[in-house]
Amino acid sequence: MGNRAVLCLNDSDESFNKDAVGIYLHWHGDIKNIDYYLRVARRTMGNRLGDSEYAKARLIGVIHEEIEGNLSLGVGIVGNMDYDNIDNGTYVINCEKLTITGRRNNYEGR
Repeated sequence: MGNRAVLCLNDSDESFNKDAVGIYLHWHGDIKNIDYYLRVARRTMGNRLGDSEYAKARLIGVIHEEIEGNLSLGVGIVGNMDYDNIDNGTYVINCEKLTITGRRNNYEGR
């Protein structure tokens, strides 16, 4: 158990994609944390916002800096991750804007 989530990192307003780069979070996957990470990454990107490849890297870096130790953060392909978890499911992220554009398998309230 945990507070799991997967972030599906898309280049634009694409929908959920199992082949996209993803970030796995075990203890930091609630909406409050995700909003915070995106806000910090947008600030970090500044006038480079819109460059999705750099934004993906910076978002990973922001999350890495916020989570101590060597657990609870993974990077890989969404389809290889626990994207259908019973905690927070998967957030679909537009990396040009660093915003949440969708959510999948969210079981909150169950």
